[in-house]
Amino acid sequence: MTTDLNLTSLLNVSDIHNHTRGCSLTKTGFQFYYLPTVYIMVFLTGLVGNSLAIWMFVCHMRPWSSISVYMFNLALADFCYVLSLPFLIFYYFNKTDWIWGYSVPTAAFHFPRESLWEYSVSDLHQCSQRNATTCYDTTTEDELPGYFIYSMTLTVFGFCIPFLIILCCYGMIVNALIYNDMNNAPLRQKSIHLVIIVLAVFAVSYLPFHVMKNLNMRARLYFQSPDMCDFNNRVYATYQVTRGLASLNSCVDPILYFLAGDTFRRKLSRATKKPSRKGDNVIQSKSEETALNSLAEYVENGDRRL
Repeated sequence: MTTDLNLTSLLNVSDIHNHTRGCSLTKTGFQFYYLPTVYIMVFLTGLVGNSLAIWMFVCHMRPWSSISVYMFNLALADFCYVLSLPFLIFYYFNKTDWIWGYSVPTAAFHFPRESLWEYSVSDLHQCSQRNATTCYDTTTEDELPGYFIYSMTLTVFGFCIPFLIILCCYGMIVNALIYNDMNNAPLRQKSIHLVIIVLAVFAVSYLPFHVMKNLNMRARLYFQSPDMCDFNNRVYATYQVTRGLASLNSCVDPILYFLAGDTFRRKLSRATKKPSRKGDNVIQSKSEETALNSLAEYVENGDRRL
C-alpha cells in the first residue's frame, strides 16, 4: 500500500505503521509537541522584539542610513512572519487538521522571509483524511520527482548563492577592518566579532534546514528498501527539528540590532526613560554625537551593522 508522506501520515500516533513503497515506517508524534512549542516561543519573543525594533527605526532612528533601511526591512519581514505563526501553532495542536481553507495557508507561508530562506508552498496541497484536512509540507507523492528538482533549484538560488554573496561581502569588510589604519582597536575587534556572529546565525538557522529538506525528499524518492526505513525515520525527524531551528532566526535578529551599533542602544535607552533635566540631555547627546563622528570614516552614521 502506498501512502503519501504528509504531515499527518508521517507523525500521527494513531497511524503507527505506514507503508511507502514497501517500507514500514514507525512514527512518534513528537511533531505535535515540538513544533508548536518552538513556534509559540518564536511568536512571543519575535513579536515583542521586532515590534520594538520597528518602533525604534520609525520613531527614533531618523534620518536613516543605508544600513538602517536594510535593518528596518529585515525587522518588517520578521514581524510579518511571526504574525503567521498562530495559524501553524493551532494547526499542530489540532493534530494537523487545517480548518482555515486553501487561501490562508498559501498567504501565511508567502511572507518575504519564508518564501526566500526557508520554504515555499506555492505547490501547497490539501488532503482530506478521516474528515480532516492536512496540508503537505512539501508536495504529494505523485509530484515528488518534479518538486525535488524545484526544491534543489530553490536551495541553490535562494540560499547557496545569497550565502556566498554574504560571505564575500563580509569577507571584504573583515579585510578592510584588518588592513586599514584604524585607531580604535576595540571597535575593530567588536566589528569583526559581529561579522562572525551574523554569519554563524545565518548558517545555523538555514543551512541545516535546506540540507535536511532535500535529503528528506531524496530519501522518499530513492531510499525505500526495508533496510533503509530506520534511516528515513531519522531523516524526517531531523528535518522537522531544522524547521523549528529556522524559525528561531526571527527572534534572534532583534538581538543583533542591539549588538550591531552603539546608536541603536543609546537611542533605545533614551526612548525608554525620561531625562532628569532637558539641558543635561542635550549636552549628553552632543557629546555622544561628537564621539561617534570621529569614527565616521569606518562606521556609517554611527550605526553601521557589520
